[in-house]
Amino acid sequence: MGEKVKRKNAEQFRHLQDEAYGVLSDPNLLSDRRHVLARAYRCRRHDGGAAAQAGSQVILIPQADGRVLVLCGNRLVGEVVAEDCSTLVVVNREEPVLPVGEVSEQSELTGDFLVVCRSEDGQDDSTRDCDDSQ
Repeated sequence: MGEKVKRKNAEQFRHLQDEAYGVLSDPNLLSDRRHVLARAYRCRRHDGGAAAQAGSQVILIPQADGRVLVLCGNRLVGEVVAEDCSTLVVVNREEPVLPVGEVSEQSELTGDFLVVCRSEDGQDDSTRDCDDSQ
């Protein structure tokens, strides 16, 4: 009786092993994976404004003078650092859509924060909106 159980388990294991090897030997192993492209922009908090909370969804709006404003809902919460503005302007020329991002990190000392923008196929619906009551 014990030998039959061992043989059956070994057969199931070999079958699963062969199936996994077939998947791994597929030349297009990564072709079915979602491509996630994320860009991070350093931002400075707007003077006198409420800070954006980590996880909040924000919109980056390029201006004619080269600055990029950061809005959370209808509130101005910050501005993208000058060094990162040039990258954002180039991206905006290629794809003229207002980038939507998520505040990922925030400095409690300076109020500076990091905004991560993902491409459409990498969008995450778990972001929470800003609370406009602040």
